[in-house]
Amino acid sequence: MPEDAPKPAAGRTLTRVQIACLLGAGVLMLLGAVLWGVTGGMDAPGDTRAETHATPGVQSLTDVPEGEPPPEDSLLDDLSPAVFRFGFSFVVGFAIAYAARTFLRISLVAAGVFLLLLLGLEYAGIISVNWDTMQDHYRSLLASTRESLESFRTFITGRLPSAGAALAGLVVGFRKR
Repeated sequence: MPEDAPKPAAGRTLTRVQIACLLGAGVLMLLGAVLWGVTGGMDAPGDTRAETHATPGVQSLTDVPEGEPPPEDSLLDDLSPAVFRFGFSFVVGFAIAYAARTFLRISLVAAGVFLLLLLGLEYAGIISVNWDTMQDHYRSLLASTRESLESFRTFITGRLPSAGAALAGLVVGFRKR
């Protein structure tokens, strides 16, 4: 490595791309929240609270005089919640992937140390390991993991507002340093 080459910062855990993506998602969340608040509140699309809890004598959103078209939502009214949700879904996907990657690294190191310990103790004649039972436990763990991953996929595609942004966050979060 040449002497004039930049050295990585000590303790740095995120790459520049990951930081840029997170900052971009944060800006989108902030922009969406500000626009959403400016354009008429934080009511979720399809929220009927304004229609069902109207004060007597006060027109609700659905009371429009005859002959006049109902007020139309502007593009900004429709776009601001989507912008917020896109940024939020990306950040959630990134956080899940980053935590999962860290957990997997720690788990793999722990499992490796455990298996080396077992092999060493068996080689020394201190214990006798039933590898067939270990293989059965491994297969049941693998089946359980598959079920968990399927429920995780259902969560990502069904619960988060923007599955595409969450998937992008997962990819960036799992990305190697």
